[in-house]
Amino acid sequence: MGPNFLMIYCDELRADVFGHAGHPRVRTPRLDELAASSMVFDRCYVPCPICMPSRSALATGRYPRSNGCVDNATPSLAGESSRSLCRLLADAGWRTENVGKYHLGWPVSESGFSHHEPVHSPFGPFGPSDPALRRRAQYKRLEGDLPIIVWGTSPLSPEESYAALTVDAGLRRLSQYSGSEPFFLRVAINMPHTPYAPPRPYSEWYDPADEPLPDSYGDGIESKPTLVQLFYASRRYADLTPDDVRRSRCSYYGLVSYIDHEVGRLLDALDDHGMWDDTIVVFTADHGTCVGEHGWIEKWAQLWEETCRVPLMVSGSGLPSGRSQALVQQMDLMPTILRLAGQDPPDAVQGRSLEPIFADPTSPFREAVFAETFVPALMTEPAVSVRTNDWKLTRYPKMADIEARLPGDHPYRGHPMFDPENLVEGELYDLATDPSETRNLLLTGASGGVCETLDCALDKWQDVCEPALDWSRLTPPANFHWSQQRLMEGATLRNVAKSWAEPPQVVRRTRTDR
Repeated sequence: MGPNFLMIYCDELRADVFGHAGHPRVRTPRLDELAASSMVFDRCYVPCPICMPSRSALATGRYPRSNGCVDNATPSLAGESSRSLCRLLADAGWRTENVGKYHLGWPVSESGFSHHEPVHSPFGPFGPSDPALRRRAQYKRLEGDLPIIVWGTSPLSPEESYAALTVDAGLRRLSQYSGSEPFFLRVAINMPHTPYAPPRPYSEWYDPADEPLPDSYGDGIESKPTLVQLFYASRRYADLTPDDVRRSRCSYYGLVSYIDHEVGRLLDALDDHGMWDDTIVVFTADHGTCVGEHGWIEKWAQLWEETCRVPLMVSGSGLPSGRSQALVQQMDLMPTILRLAGQDPPDAVQGRSLEPIFADPTSPFREAVFAETFVPALMTEPAVSVRTNDWKLTRYPKMADIEARLPGDHPYRGHPMFDPENLVEGELYDLATDPSETRNLLLTGASGGVCETLDCALDKWQDVCEPALDWSRLTPPANFHWSQQRLMEGATLRNVAKSWAEPPQVVRRTRTDR
């Protein structure tokens, strides 16, 4: 009989907010303990920093463009679910279950999970739906095309909040395992995803007065790709004050510390049930987030380090502990787990088993990692990036076509960002000297031959991936995620300017007791 697997899968959790990762403020004692007994992959990158494409890539071991799930509204191609991680483990005799967030590119009925228990919270991404909860809540919501709660305090207790409810469900599943068959349990915690409003006492743990602004705050959105500039304008990020950013970062830290406590309950349960020696624990997240970097909150449309790099720890009896600086793709987990289960990955898998790193954490693994992001409402093909040890190049094709896709009354039609001389179609960063990605070398021409080398790497990667998609079929109206609908209907949204030249004063909503 093979090992058990407990995958703790967070949402929107970046890689640098842990004590063991060197963060000077965030308290994560339980995750630090787990790191001490794990192989920690310090440079793990998702192939898309959006929920469903990232999750589907991990499940299939295949890049989004290959498995078909390229945004939150596009299902994976037919047949992908039949060779997903959970389906293969289930076929091999594992009891496969999920609690919490699902969000894969195929229905639950095709997932391979024998049990799925969704978890719901009355405090959603845009605030509490219950009027009584709204009266008890305190938060700041940025009123752009997609309202985002950037800081605040949840009206719920820790025990009533999403992480605890998800862990409670996971504990119930652990208590029911008899040991007659190995299990794969995915505990999918939809945190620290927005709203960035932790419950008390975690909302009070970090003082904004002590929080510095990130190095890239105020670096100038004009040097970023035109699509990114449009999202920046539509989300109303320019309305964030320095105080908002400090508060947002501290609220995010509070969520991370709250998650740390809840993860500790899962780890304690493994001990209590005598499962620790037979269970491999995987801790990771579907993508990261910006919390003030480049003046930005959350992910969307960009491929920066803060959103693409995620935590990855693998711990288990017989597996070595240590830290690796090797570049890895998160979808490398899929063949790794199969190999640890004694199963062979399908030939179509594009991820690589991490076994060589377990044998030698200093061994070379990948020369580069790749990522992509796609906004069907505005793009005819995805933006793509390649990241090597010291360099990162992104390409945003056909930025000149974006303005024509906006409705005629859209508030940002005619904006200077769309002038041909102002179009920005990519980014190039020397990460060795500019780890915060503040100096776009594509705009200065100071790249030597590096850009050409990275361009060739991107072309080769795209050829190898053999995209099975007709990108044009994914553009509206065939595929239109609700968040993109709001982006395109910006002219009709509350608090969005009819004219970018004379924007009205935006109301900064702060919920207080009343």
